[in-house]
Amino acid sequence: RQRQMCIRDSSRFIVPVASFAIFFMAVFVSGQFLLQSVSEEKDSRIVEILMTMIKPENLINGKLIGLTSVVLTQLFIWISLTLIIGLVAMSKLSFNLDLDLSAMNLSSIPLNLLFTINGFLMFAAVMVGVGSVAANYKDSQNLSSIFILLAISPIYFFMTIVSDPFGVVSYIASYFPLTSPMIFIIRNSITQLPLWEIIIGIVATTFYAFISFRLAVMLFKFGALEYDKRIQFSAIRSLFFGKTKISRGKP
Repeated sequence: RQRQMCIRDSSRFIVPVASFAIFFMAVFVSGQFLLQSVSEEKDSRIVEILMTMIKPENLINGKLIGLTSVVLTQLFIWISLTLIIGLVAMSKLSFNLDLDLSAMNLSSIPLNLLFTINGFLMFAAVMVGVGSVAANYKDSQNLSSIFILLAISPIYFFMTIVSDPFGVVSYIASYFPLTSPMIFIIRNSITQLPLWEIIIGIVATTFYAFISFRLAVMLFKFGALEYDKRIQFSAIRSLFFGKTKISRGKP
């Protein structure tokens, strides 16, 4: 009986841990490609040519749609290869992996994918904004690390969320923009969220992604043509309060 309880407890963590790993790979590994792309285009002056032919909104839309397609393709390949290699290894090595499928919240996977996509779009927009205002790629990496550290902070109170998914810490982290997608993924994987919270979670993460995109467009218009110049925080603050004019690319 004790062995069955251990198997059940272990199986319960498979979906949240796997969902967290997929979220981490999609957001932080692939998001760096977008950060590098924006920084290199800014350094090489390519963005100056692009902005004379296309609106900044369309340029960022194209980057996000293209990278999202690439990320989804990568995830599909990685997950497929992992499953194939695992099944082959288990059959060849006669490795018996005890799992309790009834303890796994497999129905949470589609909603987890939705939260992952919203989280990816939000952080991709953040990377565009960071790459736009940074003087070079090295500076953009240093600046983006602040957002990455905030985003992965749920790791440090993972067990608190698992043990009490409806506690104060869980609720606060669920609606803080940078941690919202990851927390909803973890909570949705280990328990059955009420319908009203699922709806609010989808709306909240979608709203955060939209706001991040709008901010990224503003920062891109403002900083994409500022070459080898570190933009001061006061200038960004003035931009958000409407005191700084931003240039627009020609349609």
